[in-house]
Amino acid sequence: PGFPYPTAATTAAAFRGAHLRGRGRTVYGAVRAVPPTAIPAYPGVDMQPTDMHSLLLQPQPPLLQPLQPLTAT
Repeated sequence: PGFPYPTAATTAAAFRGAHLRGRGRTVYGAVRAVPPTAIPAYPGVDMQPTDMHSLLLQPQPPLLQPLQPLTAT
């Protein structure tokens, strides 16, 4: 619409939004590929820590030296 030549208008309408189509259709489509099953690298460990928050939630080893209050001598 607004173009002096009708073929240019239909071509522009056909390519309008073409950058929004085509690339992510398979990702966001209704049918998705089944994710592969997880291969346990460490048997007995359910989930590996992936970020700092989950690292902090893991049980920590005890300190080598117990914390002593600082005393001025």
